[in-house]
Amino acid sequence: ALDSNDGLATTYYPGTASVAEAQPIRVELMRQASASFTLVPARMSHVSGMVRDSQGQPLSGSRVSLRSTSAIAAWFGNATTQLSSAGTFTMANVAPGDYILDVWPNAATSSAGRQPRPNEFASLPLVVSGEDVDLTITTALGISVSGRVIFEGKSDEARQVVRISAMPEEDARNVVAMVMGDAVAVEADGRF
Repeated sequence: ALDSNDGLATTYYPGTASVAEAQPIRVELMRQASASFTLVPARMSHVSGMVRDSQGQPLSGSRVSLRSTSAIAAWFGNATTQLSSAGTFTMANVAPGDYILDVWPNAATSSAGRQPRPNEFASLPLVVSGEDVDLTITTALGISVSGRVIFEGKSDEARQVVRISAMPEEDARNVVAMVMGDAVAVEADGRF
């Protein structure tokens, strides 16, 4: 008998929830291929928590995302939710797996007469295994990085296409994060 926490995990051919055990399906050019496999039942979890800023105050106006550490699963998108005004969040129906939970500020907003709050971030690894997870997260101030790109030769064309981005090391191995990450253009003098 299924209960309200049962669901179906992301399933890979030939019927496994493990990316490591997934098998490719060969599809010839201009041919059809068929695959049949059973979806894997799994105990789903709620991931919830309270987010506080570096001063210990509830953080609001930010978003929380849960992304799989699997490069394959990353292609299917992330679960994202908004923090409540009390700094809390809940994500339902989270399948078992290894994730990174990120807290990101939304576009800068400020109330009339108030200084905008500086951007604060958090990122932490999370293993979900069928039990509900309740977290208390403290964010930290982001940092600014600047520099100058120096090109060999005299061509200015290269400067027009170079963009610089910073990301955690685990994202640098994830093609989706590299393609979808924020980047800034290099100025005409090579500064960013």
